[in-house]
Amino acid sequence: MKLDRRLGSLFWPLLCACSAAVLPRAAAEPSVALKVETQTAYVNEAFTISITISDFREAAEPELPEIPNCTIRAAGGPADMSQMTIVNGRRSESRTRTYQYELTPKAVGELVIPPIAVQVDGQPLRTQATKVRVQPSDTDKLFAVEVTLGRARLYVGQRVPATLTIWVKSPYYGSQRLEAAYVLRSISPINFGPFPREISNASNVGRMRTIDGKQETYYAYDFVTPFVPEKPGRLSFDDIEVGIAYPTRTGTRNLRTHAVAPPIEVQPVPTAGRPPGFNGAVGLYDLKAYASPTSVRVGDPIGLTLEVFGDGPVETLPPPPLSANQTLMDGFRVPDETLAGEMKNGRRRFTVTIRAKRDNITEIPPIEYPYFDPDAERFVVAKTQAIPLTVTPAAEVEAPEITRPTTPSPGVATTLEALDGLRDIETRETTLLATMTPIAPGVVTTIMFAPPAVFLLTWAGVAFVQSRAADPARRRRQAALRCARRRIGAARQRPPHELAGEIAAALAGYLADRLNEPPGRFTGQAAVEFLRARGLRAAVIDQWSAVVAGCEEATFAGGARADLDGLARQALACLTALERAKL
Repeated sequence: MKLDRRLGSLFWPLLCACSAAVLPRAAAEPSVALKVETQTAYVNEAFTISITISDFREAAEPELPEIPNCTIRAAGGPADMSQMTIVNGRRSESRTRTYQYELTPKAVGELVIPPIAVQVDGQPLRTQATKVRVQPSDTDKLFAVEVTLGRARLYVGQRVPATLTIWVKSPYYGSQRLEAAYVLRSISPINFGPFPREISNASNVGRMRTIDGKQETYYAYDFVTPFVPEKPGRLSFDDIEVGIAYPTRTGTRNLRTHAVAPPIEVQPVPTAGRPPGFNGAVGLYDLKAYASPTSVRVGDPIGLTLEVFGDGPVETLPPPPLSANQTLMDGFRVPDETLAGEMKNGRRRFTVTIRAKRDNITEIPPIEYPYFDPDAERFVVAKTQAIPLTVTPAAEVEAPEITRPTTPSPGVATTLEALDGLRDIETRETTLLATMTPIAPGVVTTIMFAPPAVFLLTWAGVAFVQSRAADPARRRRQAALRCARRRIGAARQRPPHELAGEIAAALAGYLADRLNEPPGRFTGQAAVEFLRARGLRAAVIDQWSAVVAGCEEATFAGGARADLDGLARQALACLTALERAKL
């Protein structure tokens, strides 16, 4: 009896526990939360805020109000994540959506982010107000971009070497100064303008720079390109913008800056003193002429080749003004169309066919090419040497009178027999039609349908190739894993002190290729935050963090070859896991 009463007392608690295990957990109330990347910001230096919506069915995009002395920019589309957990038989589901924005303060002081309204499941929700302390910018002491041309005065059409120099104060990780190659990978060319993406002085990056009257060591990366101004006026490179994920002892700062350049005035080419036939060539040039053949009859074609070369934008030079050379026009027939030039061996080559009009011409006269010398600030005319020419009268041919005898003679018959292939040719229409071979229907069908079929197949193949070639982001995404594995494999042949840095760069490069982004965006902790925002599994994120932390430790503290090989294997396993994830 006591046992029955004891079982009865346990029945109802056990029934409640089983019901709680079977029934789903009641849905949590929707909520919104604001996360600020930092509590201390700098003027003109962007920082990130995240708005996370949790436990919702439907949600609208947040409505960001205007913030005084601050610009706001959306940082990509929303990231959704769904999660189901079972703890002690209880099942719970959660769904979150995260929006990211970049805020750039414009003034020193306190930046107040007011409550941000979000419409969630038909009801308005708001985030908490947040304050961020804004300090004066010290970006110019850490990171600067300069453009130099070596000249304070230019002319339109004058070619000069332009240098874009990126100055980065040598950053430290603890007490260890980071290498120049590692810092270079953190630079993001937001807008490089006319400059190339390849550094021009890889062996000379450590230089001294004066800041506030004090000499300090900076990494200086030069990017050089020939530059030709196209219009007069003040020359500006303000649209060139460069960013960097600058490493500090407390984390990474996302710095951005625009290029500065000394005042440079572009002058128009003077109009006074322009020689006849001047067509805008600016620089220092010479002209050579070649002709073939040089012994002709009146009216025979003569190939005339003109080559322009020198110090200037040779590849865009217009042809010599032949129509302005009156001596040439009087003695030769010259085509009216504009000459098309080609580059060969650093020279601009023009080819034209001329014909002598008279037999008393003894030479091709000198060809002139006027240009403006910007150094001497004067007009100069380059001339070729006269080319000796021998011209003879054109041959005159009189057609002999041909008569046909009314009665063929034996001599005529013999002559006809001697004609190759003309004797015994059948010309009667009836006979020709009677001996004609009929055309089979299959041949007609093939002739009718084969060309369209070949055209359609060719068109489809070309369209397929062009569609794949027109999407560089797709090619980059498809080759992301292959390139990263190849880079890690090649890094194993390097010295131990370089291997860890190459592994970290391969991981950042994989994410950059996968998402068509610059590699500098995924260095260090920035990649971990990105993977977390994309909702990847915690195991994959922890694996990535462990590999990156191991790379940083090995880079600055050193490590054995066996440990570094193990780090490379971990990186390859992490890449395999990321390849299966949806980013």
